[in-house]
Amino acid sequence: IAMATLPTLGSLDANEIGPEEVSALANALTTNMSLCELNLSENIIGSGGAVLLASILHSAPTLQVLDLSENMIEASGASALANSLATNNSLRALNLTSNMIGPEGAAAFARALSCNRTLTALRLASTGIGGAGACAIVEALERNSSLRELDIGDNMIGDKFTSRIAEVVVHSRLETLGLQNSAISEAGANELATALAGDAAPIQHLNLSVNGCG
Repeated sequence: IAMATLPTLGSLDANEIGPEEVSALANALTTNMSLCELNLSENIIGSGGAVLLASILHSAPTLQVLDLSENMIEASGASALANSLATNNSLRALNLTSNMIGPEGAAAFARALSCNRTLTALRLASTGIGGAGACAIVEALERNSSLRELDIGDNMIGDKFTSRIAEVVVHSRLETLGLQNSAISEAGANELATALAGDAAPIQHLNLSVNGCG
């Protein structure tokens, strides 16, 4: 994979890229000093490929946007990526939508957000993190001032965690929150909307579509 041909934007989505190709890509990334966005969505890199990418993120100082959605990444791969955020200060946006990272992956990202100061967008929709995992990530915002966009929709969050999510988000720097298709009832949605409607709330975009909101 010749990264020299991708000076600023690399789009390699839906190319059946697996761990072997990711290994070559990871090596190339360490020598490329201009790539700022890499789209690897809809491939088959798996957790093994995610671990390889995580191991070189600190050596890719220009990479700001990484899309790994729909890549069969599970908890171990997600944890490696989350851990890499502790030493990476260039990545601004990470998309892991539709990867089954589960509660373990969510816990890893909650820890990462507590110390990372550069990530501004994190997309974890449809990742099997559940209500507790989603809430753990939101609670990490109490110790994070950089994140502006968080998508944790399609994760069966339910009403149990809406109060806590609203309590944290209203005091965060978050501007966009995705809670679509999260098994939130009309009462839970009203609670969120009321809490986030005040002038002090930073939220500008709240997605509550495909919930039981009447």
